[in-house]
Amino acid sequence: MIIRGRVIRGDQKAAKTGFPTSNLKAELVKNKINKGVYAAQAEYGKKIHQAILVYGAKNKQNKAKLEIFILNFHQNLYKKIIRVRILNKIRSIMEFKNVRELKKQIVKDIKKAKRILNAA
Repeated sequence: MIIRGRVIRGDQKAAKTGFPTSNLKAELVKNKINKGVYAAQAEYGKKIHQAILVYGAKNKQNKAKLEIFILNFHQNLYKKIIRVRILNKIRSIMEFKNVRELKKQIVKDIKKAKRILNAA
């Protein structure tokens, strides 16, 4: 599945963990994929980047959000258009006791996503 959208302002929580994300409108995937963490490819500037897509984690308004973490990418994409190809699901959405536990899981997710993406 491929989605395309303009990056919107998020709640900046991911940036504070050291894993900044680009947020898209959750409506792009609502009722099309299950909530969870997915290996993905993000296209921006005619380049395809390895990425992780997270759909379903709650924002400050307690609504599901759609976030893309692009691996080894350090540009601000706010208001830019990106395309994202959603590949394999890595896991379901989880709740974490603290930021340290979340970071540990993100590292595991990145390793699993790289295995999937390098095999694709």
